[in-house]
Amino acid sequence: MKIKIDKDKCIGCGSCVAVCSDCFEMDSDNKAV
Repeated sequence: MKIKIDKDKCIGCGSCVAVCSDCFEMDSDNKAV
């Protein structure tokens, strides 16, 4: 499985990190990477 993040649609809420911290992290702009 490959995860693709649309940084333009990311609102920086951090729910993806809370659900799956092994797959997601936040960058310095509070966007998922």
